[in-house]
Amino acid sequence: MVNGHVDMFTKVNRSYLQAEKSAKVFVTSHIDVKGTSPARTLTCFLIDTSGSMTGRPLHYAKEAVKSGIDALGPSDFVSVISFSNRCKIVIPTTQVSNKLSLMSAVDRLNSGGSTKMYKALEAAGNEITRVYQPGIIPQIVLLTDGAPTDRIPVSQYIDAASHFFLNGGISFSTVGISNYNDEYIIPMSNLGGGFWYHIANVEGISNAFRDSVKKISACVAHRPILWFNPKNGASIDEIYMVEPFSKSLPLLNNSGIPYCALPNLTADVGKYMFTAKVSLPPGTEEGVDILETKLVEGDALISEDSISVDYTSDRTLIMDEDTPTRLIHRVTQIQSLAEEAALTGNQELTKIVQEDIKTLIEGGDLEDVENIEDFKEKLTQADNVTRVESAEERKEQISEMRGYQKDME
Repeated sequence: MVNGHVDMFTKVNRSYLQAEKSAKVFVTSHIDVKGTSPARTLTCFLIDTSGSMTGRPLHYAKEAVKSGIDALGPSDFVSVISFSNRCKIVIPTTQVSNKLSLMSAVDRLNSGGSTKMYKALEAAGNEITRVYQPGIIPQIVLLTDGAPTDRIPVSQYIDAASHFFLNGGISFSTVGISNYNDEYIIPMSNLGGGFWYHIANVEGISNAFRDSVKKISACVAHRPILWFNPKNGASIDEIYMVEPFSKSLPLLNNSGIPYCALPNLTADVGKYMFTAKVSLPPGTEEGVDILETKLVEGDALISEDSISVDYTSDRTLIMDEDTPTRLIHRVTQIQSLAEEAALTGNQELTKIVQEDIKTLIEGGDLEDVENIEDFKEKLTQADNVTRVESAEERKEQISEMRGYQKDME
C-alpha cells in the first residue's frame, strides 16, 4: 500500500447489555480511503461479438474499449479478448505504450455467431496470470448483450468470477446492454468483487469502461481482508457491505477465525461501510471483550480495533441504543434480499421482503431517526425491486437501488 492511506474505525450499536441475558449487537466498520498516486494496473476487456452485437452495439463497444485504453497510463497493462462462436485474443496482454496501435487492433473487431462466453473467461485468466507480477492490480471487465449459449450452468459462471477474485485477486466487473441476462452478470460482479453497470443506451458503454479503469487506477489496498476474532462466546451471524452499495458478504473461515475478502479499496469510492450481526451469550461483568477486528493487505496490518460491552442491570443504560446502526444493518439486509428475490424469482422470499418492509415502515422503528427519509427511500427502492413485471424493469430498479451509476460522468 504505497499509493495512499486507509483508516478504519469500528463501533457497536450498544455497549450496555441486560445482565444474564443473551443479546444481538451490530458492529460496523467504517473505512476511509485516500489516494496519493495512481496504481499500476492490468485490465482485460472481454467483449461479446456475437451476431446480436452487429451494428450500433459493436460500434459503441469498440469506442468503449478505446476510451478504456485511453484512460490507462503508460505503465499499465491491457488485453482485449472477443468471444462469439469462439474466443479470440485481439490484444495479448501488453504494456500501454502505443495507444494508437492498440486502438487500431480494436477497430478490426467484427461480429457474428453465438455467445460462447466461458472459454473467454478461461482465456482472460490465462492472459492475466501469464504476465502478472506483484504490485500490479488486475481486473476483468466483461461486456455482453445477452446470455451465454454454451450450456454451462449459471452457477459455474458465478463460481468462475468468485475464483478470480478470491484466489487470484482479480476483480470482475460486468457491463450489460440490450437484452443481457442479469441472472448471470449481477451475481458474477457481486462475488467477483467488482461493479455491475446497467447501460440502457449503447452510447453509455464508454462511461462504464472509463469508470472501471478509474476505480482500479485509484486502488489503494489490493485484496484486503477484514478479520473478525470473536471473544468470550461471541459469534458472527452475517456480514453485509453497506457502502458503496448493499450486498451480502460470504463469511469465510481460517483456523476457526472468521474473515471476509473485501473488494479492492479505492480512493475513487473513498468511503466503505461493513456491518456484522453478532450474537452474544449471557454475561454479568463490565468490560467484556466481544470482538477484535483487523484489516490487512497481504501480511501488512492496515488497521485494527476492538469492541467491548458492559453487562448491567441499570435499565437507563440499557436503553441507550444506537438505533441508526441497527437500522442500517436491517435495511441493507432487506436491499440484498430484495435483489436476490428478484433475480431468482423466489416468490416466498419476495413475500418475506415485502412484509419486512411494511413492518419496518409501519412499526414505528423509523420514528425519531435523524435521517428517516434516507431509510424510507432505500426501503421504497427495495420494495420496487420486488414488484417488477419484466426483466428490463428489474434491471432498472436494481440499478436505481444501487445508486452508484448516477455519479458516472
